[in-house]
Amino acid sequence: MSSYRKTTPNICRQDAIKSKEVIINKRPQTSTPQKVAPNSVFSADTTKNNNMKIVHSTNMGRTMQSLIGQTENNGHAPAFITGKAYTNQQWCAYTISYAIDKITKAKGIKNPTKGFYAVSQYRDWGRKSGRYKPIATQNVSKDNFQKDRAAREKEIKAQLPKMKEGDLIIWKSEYYAKAFENGKGTMKHFTSSHIGMIEKVEGDYVYVIEGNANEAKSDNNYERYINSTDSIIGNQKAGEIVEINQNDGVIRKRYSISDLAKFGYSGFIDMKGLSD
Repeated sequence: MSSYRKTTPNICRQDAIKSKEVIINKRPQTSTPQKVAPNSVFSADTTKNNNMKIVHSTNMGRTMQSLIGQTENNGHAPAFITGKAYTNQQWCAYTISYAIDKITKAKGIKNPTKGFYAVSQYRDWGRKSGRYKPIATQNVSKDNFQKDRAAREKEIKAQLPKMKEGDLIIWKSEYYAKAFENGKGTMKHFTSSHIGMIEKVEGDYVYVIEGNANEAKSDNNYERYINSTDSIIGNQKAGEIVEINQNDGVIRKRYSISDLAKFGYSGFIDMKGLSD
């Protein structure tokens, strides 16, 4: 998940909502699930949907591809996500855990990410294992956010050639965006929290398969809330934005360098030996 696109469709949500909330750009809920074909790709900054066929070279790519199109059922995580500990957490992370577990079991090797349900767990594991490749500009300042964003774009461009199918992409950093409340736009501080699998890099674009995501892109048809400053939900910290779209699912998106810089990209995890 303004020139920052004002709303972000890639921030993990929680099913159990217990804190105060601020509704932004509310839209009517629908019981109709997303209809996403396995070959669909959604541009990260528009509602445009294209078809494409990607031949995968890794087990991770093939496994994640097989999950595309699975959606929430009335706000509950898809059927492949089981266990109370996971359905009430960031199931974007559990989607990755599910895929890795299938692959490592088939290979007869230990899964070092078994049981992970949060983006922070993947980031921390990546740091300890030396697999995490962060960009330097993790924080942004309100007065210098355009300069900081430009720095991010430069750092992301340098990372693109190092990314490969099966690696994990992490959004876990700060940014500023305009939030529209009661018809008025206000610059607010956000912390992104999302994860997906890199499917391929093509020029200055990164294709990602991600769970807990949706097709909605524009400010007028997207709904979210912001945790109040004195509350917390699961492992979502105060100030983080959380989706309330009842029909999130597993989809494929295409991100430009600018998209990644805007939406809080923080780095990627090299999955060599675990994704093949």
